[in-house]
Amino acid sequence: MNGLGFSLSYQRELGVIESEKQISNSSSSSRSSFFQINKSIGFQEFGGTSGPTFRSKYFVNALDLRYGHGIRNTIFLSAGLGLRRYESFADSIANNPNLKSIGVDPFNIFLITGIEAFFGKLSLQVDAGWNIHKPFYPHYAAAFGEKNKNYRWKKRVPNRVGINYSFKDISPNGNKLKVGLFANTNFGQADFMDLTLTYWRKWQKTKRNTD
Repeated sequence: MNGLGFSLSYQRELGVIESEKQISNSSSSSRSSFFQINKSIGFQEFGGTSGPTFRSKYFVNALDLRYGHGIRNTIFLSAGLGLRRYESFADSIANNPNLKSIGVDPFNIFLITGIEAFFGKLSLQVDAGWNIHKPFYPHYAAAFGEKNKNYRWKKRVPNRVGINYSFKDISPNGNKLKVGLFANTNFGQADFMDLTLTYWRKWQKTKRNTD
């Protein structure tokens, strides 16, 4: 009986050790890196005194490049650089000789960070950034009474929140495509809605186990 008890105990301990190694290997192999290109077409709409009411929608063209890391193929963290062109700003500049004379442009260059949580092929994404270049916004804020107590934050902090659908399972490495619908704001104040097509390449971070 003692021999049988020792054998069962030894086998059980071996099983625990093997399980711990599998968990360790799984956790180390579950970390991944990725590169991402996001191309967006936005639709900006003014209402009331927030902007010109003779035209319902303006386009906002955007592109951003990101690098990031994934955790257990569920949570993905990213950071990068983006560029936007506002059609509404471009029209206002074209019709205002004063703005043209001081060299104001309709472009927005910004740093961006994001977190994305996957649930199967669907994901929820939240982004926050910092505007490096958005020269038209002060003129827009002055013209339409937006220079309130949060003006400096609205000028500097862009936000995005939206839902993505991935055409491929996210677990394997390789090339993938996503499409998403996003709401964009200036520090919480509505800016525009956009459709985003995302190309991303994901690869696994391997770590050799010396044990």
